[in-house]
Formats: sequence, structure tokens, C-alpha cells
Amino acid sequence: MKKYEFILKNGRVIDPLNEIDAAMDIAVAGGKIEKVDKDINPADAEKVYDMTGLIVTPGLVDAHVHCYYTTNMPQAWCGDYSLQPDYFNFPAGVTTMVDVGSSGSFNFDHFRATVIERAKTRIFALLNIADYGMSSLYVEQFPKKNDFDSFIHCAEKNSDIIKGIKIAHYWGPNWDDLDYAKRCQKVINKPIMVDFGVFKKERPYDELVMERLDKGDISTHCFRSSVPVLDENGKVYDYLYRARERGIYFDIGHGCASFMMRNGVPAMRQGFLPDSISTDLHALSVNGTAIDMANLLSKMLACCDMPLIELFRRATVNPAKMLNLGNIGNLSVGTEADIAVWNMRTGQFGYQDMSGGKIVGDRKLECEMTFRAGEIVWDLNARAGVPFEELPALYGFDPEAEDYVIPTR
Repeated sequence: MKKYEFILKNGRVIDPLNEIDAAMDIAVAGGKIEKVDKDINPADAEKVYDMTGLIVTPGLVDAHVHCYYTTNMPQAWCGDYSLQPDYFNFPAGVTTMVDVGSSGSFNFDHFRATVIERAKTRIFALLNIADYGMSSLYVEQFPKKNDFDSFIHCAEKNSDIIKGIKIAHYWGPNWDDLDYAKRCQKVINKPIMVDFGVFKKERPYDELVMERLDKGDISTHCFRSSVPVLDENGKVYDYLYRARERGIYFDIGHGCASFMMRNGVPAMRQGFLPDSISTDLHALSVNGTAIDMANLLSKMLACCDMPLIELFRRATVNPAKMLNLGNIGNLSVGTEADIAVWNMRTGQFGYQDMSGGKIVGDRKLECEMTFRAGEIVWDLNARAGVPFEELPALYGFDPEAEDYVIPTR
């Protein structure tokens, strides 16, 4: 018996947590990473995958998705707007995702039983302060009427999965939603992610990030059209830098209506990079301009020519740290072997924002393989396959299950 199940050999390994960006090999056994080194002996593995010319990273962590698809509710993010997780994330190199507020305390148990515990994808969640989550925009408008005791009980009972609090889509001219979330936070001591909803003059965005949020809280949709990002001279407002110094995190949360290039491109080129790059994928964005994490990372390269290690940092270790997800989003020895393999295509590639703004880039990331706990869950170009001519004559036939009848006429 050989030491390793497989080795990924000769790839460019980018592991932001460990500050690695170099030609390295990775050996995997028992679903975990056993060794990362310059030259691992291929004779020690059952199988060797040649990664020459490819990029090898931790499996991505998408910190903003909606995947509570099992309620059969029409036109609801806790329903038909959510996506079945394993079908759209593995082709984009995602092995971990965070559902942000699709469910509330009244339906989280159903979400956990019907989606989270049945998926191969590792799924965490933020619990919506609305009792029924995102079953409609209406239910998110009455924060003070929610069942506080139910929220606390649910969050504490499911603390292995629930990593924070979500408020979203509020259109009231006050801070009732955030005040209620802060009341919850005092008990469970986990971060709040704020989708600011409909912007109102009574609750300005700068007050949110400079006074209302606390260290570790998250503002998602940070380059949305209504976020004041640039002053009259096109410079990033200083309050954003000062909010970051206070410990506020900024998440892209692209979605179908929450990323505007007129905000994002100048801000990123001036050095105001998001802390996390996330898709906000759902039925309205997956076939729109967000598409998936691979497309979004490629779009970010077109918007801002950041080093690849910084790009992947914002889709691996940063969201894992931001939401206290544990030892994931890295390639350290002993961690589960969640790995993504990338081909960097070159050419001319167009990307859009939510209002038709376009940018053209010369690079596009394409996911070649995805491993979840050492299992191949995506293999775009059949790198794990064997030329069929080299296999036994009747490969794939099981004589114990069926008969192979030779024609007699």
C-alpha cells in the first residue's frame, strides 16, 4: 500500500494563508493533505496528476450565496430563487459556501435537514433575524415583531453551522433592523452581515460603517450603486478607510444588482480592495452577470490587476477568518483536501456589471478540477481518466450484476 492516494505534481501552488506562491507538489491521503513540498516522489502515490501549466489553490469559500431551495416557495430566496449547491459550485472551484439569511429561526431546521446535511458542499449559514428568513421582502420589514427567544435558541443549538446574523432588504427610515440584530449579537456574540436594503436619508451609509457597526461586522454589497464610494474628484472617501481601521469588513456580494463598475473599478485601483469576493448567487444572478466564482474572480482581475495571491486570499482564507469558519480555505498539512485547479486562459473577455457597464480583460480563470475532502467532484478535461484503449476489453461491465449475452444470429 502506497503512502498517498494521489499527488498533484508540478503545479503553481497559491496558498494565501501560508504565503505560498511557488511550484509545489501536494500529496493527499485519507481525504486530507499529507504533504506540500517542492518535489514529492511520485512512486509514493497510487495516482499522479500532472499540474504543469496550472494553478492549484485551496477550494474557494463563497461567503454570500442562497441555497435554501427546498421550500417550493415561488419568487423567494428561501425557495425558487435559491440554487441547489453541488450543481453550481464545484465547476467554479467552490468547496465551502455560506448561505446568508435565506432561513430564519422558524425554518432553519428544515434548511439544515433538507439541504445542508445532504450536500457534498460544506455549507455554513447566517441566520436571518426575520423568523421565516427570506420568504418575502415583506417579512423583513418588521424586525421588532420577530421571536427573539426563537432566534437565540436556534443560533445556539446550531452553532456549528450558524456563524453570524443577517439583516437584509429593509426599507424603513430608521435603524430598527440593526438595533434588533445588535440585541441578538449581544447574546450569541457572532458578526452581523448587513445588506443595507433601500437607502434612506435618515440612515446614511457612512453612519452605518462608522458608528453603528462594530469590529468584525460585515457590510456586503459594498460597491452597490447607492453606496457613496467616490467623492466629486473621483477619490475614495476617507470614511471607508477609517471604517476598515475600525475593523469593519467589506464584502462584494455581486448578485444581480449589487456591483457597479463605476464604484468598484476606481476604488480597487486606488487600493480599496474588498475583504471578501463573493457571488450572491441565486436564480436571478447565476444566468446574469455574476455567473459563478470563476467568472467573478476573472472579472476582478479585469477591474484591478491585483496579484493572484491577493485575489485568492479574498476567496479563501479571508472569508474563513471573517466568519470564523475554522481551519478551511488553506492547504496546510492535516486539513481536509479541498482543492481547486485552474487554467488561466488568455484572450479578450468581456464582463458586465448589473446596469450594463462593461470591462474587457485579457485573462479568464477556468476551473479544471475540484476536490472536496480528497474526492474529485469536478474534472473538466477528464484528467483523472485513462485512455479507453488501455482498459480491459469489457471495462465497466459487472458480471455479478448482469449477463453478457453473445448474439447467436
